[in-house]
Parts: sequence; C-alpha cells; structure tokens
Amino acid sequence: MSNLSKLLSRSGTLAQRGDLAGARAELEKAVRDHGRSAEPWISLAAIHGMSGNFTEALRCARKAVELAPNSLQGWVNLANAAQSTGNLPVAAEALQRARGLPGCPPHLALDLGLTLTKLNRWAEAEQPLGEYLSRNPGDRDTLLAYAKALSKNGRVDAAIAIVEEYRRRQPGDVKALAQLGRIHLEARRIQDAWHCCDLAASEHPDDPEVLFFKADLLNFEERLSEATDILEKLVRMLPENPQLLSRLSSVHVGSGNLDAAIAYARAALKLAPRHIPALLLLSGAMMTRDTTEARRLLEEAEAIAPGDLSVRVHKGGLLEFEGDKQGAWECVRTAIERGAFDIKAATVAASVAPALDKVKEAIALLEQLTSHPGILPAEHRSLRFALAKLCDKAKEYDRAFEHAVIANRLKNVWFDQTFKQVRIDRLRLVYSETATASLPRSRNRSELPVFIVGMPRSGTSLLEQILSCHSKVHARGETTDINNLVDSIAYYPDGVRNLSQEKCDALADAYIQRLNAMAPSSARVTDKLPGNYMHLGLIHQIFPGARVVNCRRDPRDICLSNFMIEFNAGHGYAYDLESLALACKDYQELMEHWKRVLPLPILDVRYEDMIADPRTWVARVLDFCGLEWEDACLNFHKSDRQVVTASYDQVRKPLYKTSVARWKHYERHLEPVSRILGLHDDSYP
Repeated sequence: MSNLSKLLSRSGTLAQRGDLAGARAELEKAVRDHGRSAEPWISLAAIHGMSGNFTEALRCARKAVELAPNSLQGWVNLANAAQSTGNLPVAAEALQRARGLPGCPPHLALDLGLTLTKLNRWAEAEQPLGEYLSRNPGDRDTLLAYAKALSKNGRVDAAIAIVEEYRRRQPGDVKALAQLGRIHLEARRIQDAWHCCDLAASEHPDDPEVLFFKADLLNFEERLSEATDILEKLVRMLPENPQLLSRLSSVHVGSGNLDAAIAYARAALKLAPRHIPALLLLSGAMMTRDTTEARRLLEEAEAIAPGDLSVRVHKGGLLEFEGDKQGAWECVRTAIERGAFDIKAATVAASVAPALDKVKEAIALLEQLTSHPGILPAEHRSLRFALAKLCDKAKEYDRAFEHAVIANRLKNVWFDQTFKQVRIDRLRLVYSETATASLPRSRNRSELPVFIVGMPRSGTSLLEQILSCHSKVHARGETTDINNLVDSIAYYPDGVRNLSQEKCDALADAYIQRLNAMAPSSARVTDKLPGNYMHLGLIHQIFPGARVVNCRRDPRDICLSNFMIEFNAGHGYAYDLESLALACKDYQELMEHWKRVLPLPILDVRYEDMIADPRTWVARVLDFCGLEWEDACLNFHKSDRQVVTASYDQVRKPLYKTSVARWKHYERHLEPVSRILGLHDDSYP
C-alpha cells in the first residue's frame, strides 16, 4: 500500500470514529506530500464540510476539481461547500458539471433545480426539476417547485393544471393550495388568488403557510399595515425564523418605517449572521443614515456570496448613491445582460444612464420590463417614475409626462385636503396677530438653530449643502425634531396656549444642549425639513433666536418636479397635480401669514436667483446667518457630505440652469397648476 493510500485509509478510519481533527491532520499531511493528487483534496474538502469549516471546504474542493475535472465527488463537494457559504452561482455551476459525469445520482437534478430557483434563473431550473419529477412523480415539494418554474416562465395554465391535478389527489394539502394561489397572484388573477387564500384560511386559519400567503397578497395590494399585522403574528408563532424577520423588515422598508425595518433585519442577522437578504435589507436601510455601516454590511455580504446577483445589484445601488455612476453601471450590467427581471438593477441603470450616454438603452430596457408578467404594482410604479426621468433627459417630454401620469395613478394615494386646510386655519387662529404677542416664549435666545423650509423640491437640499461647507456650520439634514415636539403637545396647535414659560424654557434648553453636544465647535446647526414651515409659530415660541431660510421656486417647477418622482413615504398630495397646486397655495399663504405675525427673522431665497447669481446670494445667506464669507460655500458640489433626500445627485454637481423654467416643456400638461395658482406668464409672486 502506498504512503498516500495509508494516509487516506487512516483518515477514513478516524472520521468513522468521529475524530475529525485526527482525520484532518492525516489529510493535511497527504496534501503536503502528494499535492498533485486530487484524492486527498477531495477527502479534505469533505472533512472540512463535516467540521463546519465551509470556507476551507470550498478552497479544497476548488483545488480538487482543478486537479481532477472529471471527478464526480469533487464537483459534488464543491457544490455542497458553495451552498454552505451562500455562493449559489458556484454551486449551480458545480452541479451542472456533476450532472454531465458518469454515475451522477438522480437527486442532483433536484439540487440543481432548487439552486437555480434561488438564483431566480427560472428558465434553467425548469428542465432539471421536470427531469427529477418524471422519476419521482409523487414528490410534493418538487412538483410545487416545478409548477412555480412553469409559472415564472410564462406557462401559467400548465402550472395551474399540475397543482390542481395534485390537489385532486391530496385535497387537504394546504401548502399546495397556497402555491396555487401564488401562481394566480403571479398571473395577476387576484380574485382567484384570494379565493385560494380564503379557502385555505377557512380550513387552516393559523397555518404559517396560509398566513405567509395572505401577507404576500396584502403586500401586493399595498395594504402594508394589514400585511405587517399578519407577519408580526407569524413572528410570535415562529420567533426564530430569519426569513420571516427579513420579510417583515422588507415590508417596513416599503411603508417607510426604517427604524422597524432596521430592528427586524438586525434580529434576523442575530439568528442567521450569514443571511444575505437580511444583510442587504439592513445595508439598504442604513444607506440614508450611515453610509460607512451600509458599505460594511455590503462587504460582509460580498464575502459570503461573491457571485450572488442580488449582492451585485445592491452594490450598484450603493455606488450610485455615493456618486460612482460607472461603478454602479458595471455592477448592474450583469443582471441586465442576463435579462434577469430585477427592478432595482433597472432603476439603478436608469439613474446612471444619462451620465454614461446610455439613455436610449435604459428606456428600451425599462419599457420592456413594464410588461413583465410577474411585475408587482410597486415595481411597475418605480419603473414608470424612472422612465419619466429618462424620457425627460431624452427631451421626449410628452412621453415623459405619460409615464409620470401612469406612475402616479399606480401610487393610488388618497389625500385629505380638507383635513390639512382645517389645520392651517387653526394655526392662523392660534397664531393670529393679536394672539401671538400673548403666547409664552422661551427665554433661551440661542442663535444656534437655522431652519430651512419650503416646498419639497424648492432648493432646500441645495441651500443646506451650501451652508454645510462653512467651517462654522453643522448640517443635520431632515430631522423629525419639530414634528416630535408637535406630537408632544396635546391638542396642537390649540395646546400651545397651555405651555408655561418654564416648559418653553425646558424644551429650548434641552434642544440647544443636544445641538451643542452634537456640534460643539459650530456656530449654526441646520434642520432642513421642508414641512417645518407649518410650525414656524411654535419654532418662534421655543427658539426665538432662530433664523429661518425660506426656499422659493416657480410653483410650476415645484409641482412638476414633485409629480415626476416617487417619495418613500408621506407627501400624499404629490401624486395629483391639482393637490400639488393647492399645497403650493397653502404654503404661500401660510408663509405670508407668518411674516406678518412673527418677529422671527425669515430670509426668502429664490432658486432662480441663486442659480443666476450664486456669489451674491450665497453672501446674502451667510450674512443673514451671521457668518463670514468662505469660498468653500461656492464649491459645495466638491463636498463629500452625504445627502439622503431625492436631491442627493443634484447637489453633487455645480449649479446648472436646466432646472429653471423646466415647466415650459410641459406647459399644456400643467394647466391645472397655472389655473389654481393664477400663473399666466413667466413670473411668479
């Protein structure tokens, strides 16, 4: 017996006895002495896998197939190690190679089919799943996976027939009924999907499979609150299910509740630190809060699954957010070239296409995706908003507006204009000219706070970016501080009459102390939540030493810009032109009221004036804020500060004039805005 044979035999005996460390030592000696032989590498990969050291198992398996490319066991070991490390593309390739070798066991067809489904490579998955099913026709899980592949590949009727035939044999199988409902959902046969869901729920109301399906249906209809309730019920039933926690995190992302999304993604990762969906969800949620942490999480996902398509697409999104357009395009190009249906890849491509002279390519891609049979309403809406932006860049303005109209209809948001009007009327009454003088005010006259207000898309991000470049300014972006203050006052705005002098002092002192701790060397700290214009009366009560910069812009450009983008949450008025015009009118009238009744310093800055004469207006803003001139404020686009609003890309560029009077390209479409606001020429009040 050769020395290699002895080492392999001893390692096998030790492994059978459970002594994996001893077996590994023998095999490591074998690869040192016989490194050009595949056998010790094959066995060492298996031992590392049995020990849970999957990274080493993957390394050894790669070496084995390099030395013996026709080794069935070598490719099987590589597939197992790649699966265990989350590297599904490598696992799929290894299984495909193994299936072409003599003696390949039939179950590898199933393993390959299921791996391809996890990669959303449904066209490739159909054949191996069908092959395994033909040999094992009674295997329920394979049948359902095969039916799903048929559905994903557009063969919906065939998929339904297979599942219905199975249900005739097994009428009580709730998982099959839920799968049948999902196929109907994929085909947008919503009534049939709900029929399956209701039938399953009547027989198995607390079955997790049924609850999962119902939550997906509600999520599809964007009934996010109801979907969240069901998923939270499931979490109570299955508290240690990372897939469920990730699903709940995803729903909270959709509803704009990032705090909850982050909490659930962290909970999923605590249970399964290598769970790619949770890593990507948490990275995406952190992108607007801590870019460094978002990148760390992405790099962790890349290390676990370097070939995973979803990881590359997410990286493209992060690079696009950071301003690396070429890098973003390279990341999503793989998904685009494969023809994969990935909305995030498509929208990232759409965002970077203008800078890379790929607008026409991106338009063709996205318009093709809008007719995909499996598209969700939210995905369809995102595509239409992206197409509106691209067609605008291509100067195809009617086509751009058509896409925007479809997108806003798909948003299907109802906005209560009456409720908002009632609140504004109450604000005017509570803060009338006579009443304001008698309201209690804080004695804290700190000049630290600067509030930047206006309508969304009026230039607030630009203004804050300019100020942020000053050495004495700390820019906080959009905060909820004032909204939190409002929520703390019972029966606001009427409740402000009940604030005592001491309470005003305490609120102001706590806030200013927090700002000082946050930015101890700063003379000014900005808060640029545009909607704070609603609460300037309260701001005057609590922060009488504050300054307010009011960003103004042609209302037609404001309405157009809002109508052409999708907000993550809130701004229900933004999806209808008449509601937008009325919101602009309310804003204008309320700002005029504040200027009449409040002794609060307010500087109006017109976007058009800032673009036309930046040096004069930057100097005027700095002077208003009590700051010395600094040249850096004119070079704001060179700042590496991250902006997390819809204007994050614009503030990285020097001032440009293409957004001034952009409304003229859409003049006939904006007739409702001009009519409501009484705008009949190029000027605005």
